[in-house]
Amino acid sequence: MDTSSFHQVLWAVGIFAIGMLAGYMLKIVLVNRDRIKANQK
Repeated sequence: MDTSSFHQVLWAVGIFAIGMLAGYMLKIVLVNRDRIKANQK
């Protein structure tokens, strides 16, 4: 396995992981925001 393809796989995995983490954080923020709105009523 040559290093260039290995680095491409590493980049793909890294970008995918960052995207998943960002989506997860965004979901938590939205859920918490809705919960705060519900509590303020």
